[in-house]
This record gives sequence, structure tokens and C-alpha cells, in this order.
Amino acid sequence: RSSKIFLRCLSVAVMGLLSLVGLVTSVQAAKPKIQRIALVIGHNKGNKDLKPLRYAQRDARKLASIIQQLGGYRSDQVILLISPTRREVRRSMSRIRKLASRLSKQSVFLFYYSGHARGKHFQLGKEALAFREILQFSKSLPVRVRLLLIDSCFSGRFLRAKGPRRVSSLRWVPPHQLRTKGLAILTS
Repeated sequence: RSSKIFLRCLSVAVMGLLSLVGLVTSVQAAKPKIQRIALVIGHNKGNKDLKPLRYAQRDARKLASIIQQLGGYRSDQVILLISPTRREVRRSMSRIRKLASRLSKQSVFLFYYSGHARGKHFQLGKEALAFREILQFSKSLPVRVRLLLIDSCFSGRFLRAKGPRRVSSLRWVPPHQLRTKGLAILTS
């Protein structure tokens, strides 16, 4: 039940962020068209000490579907990995790096992970992938906006993986004045 509520809230948040990015590009018509790429990962299994999750893989599939139906992503712009190994994730990151080098600088990268995490690592079955590796990867992409959505235990530690900082308040800016750029991280 809490997984359904989180997925609904996450969907609303993603659509809101994508809408803001879309408004910026429609207002700035002279700029290159926005392009998108997403890496969506769902993994029900953690290491041997963790009980398998029931909905992580389903949530990843649903999010991949939602961003294609409502977020302006084409199927060739979404890499969906279900129960991947660390090697498969890194191979997909390499593929995204190559794709991103051909995109306009107005592009958006979306990363979503649903599954187990321990300490400062995503759990990919018996393997682990450091939060820092994903953060550094996303920062290395030549895109304007990076959205990282993490649905796992210990996801708040991702914010301490160096780089992002909390802000005390947000200020509303009319869409025609936005210059959307940077990194946004949403953790559950």
C-alpha cells in the first residue's frame, strides 16, 4: 500500500518537474528542442540478509511507462533494467554516455532506482553499486537537467554522497523566467 502511495506521489513530482522543463523549452522557442534520456532500474533482491521486495520491479516498469505516456519520453530514450547486475548497469551507463554526447545541451537525464540499498550502496542482488558512482555519472553527462529519483532504504544517504546541498526555501519564478538547470534528487 505505501508503495502505491509513493509511486503516485513520485509520478506527480516527476510530471511536475518535467512540466517545468517543458515550459522552459516552449517559452524559449529559439533554443534547441529538449531531448530526454532515462535509466530506470528495479531490483527486488538485495543481499542474502534482506528479504526480497515485492514491488520494486513493478514500480520501475510503471515509471518507465508513465514517462513515455505523459513525460514526452520515446521508448528508445528509456533504458529499463529489471534485476540487473552491476555490469549491466555500467554497460547501460556507457550507452547513455554515448547517446548524451549526441544530444543538445538542453537535454534532461532521469535516473530512477527502486530496490534495496545498504549504507551508501544500491543492492543489486548479491552485488552493490555505490551511490557516488551514480551521482558522478549523472554529473558527467553533458545535459542541462539531471533528475535522480531513489526509492530505497537508506536513500537519504544518497544526499550525502557529496555534491547536493539542502536549501532553506524555494522561491516561485514565473515559467517564462526560468532557466532550468542543475541537479534535483528526490529520495523516499
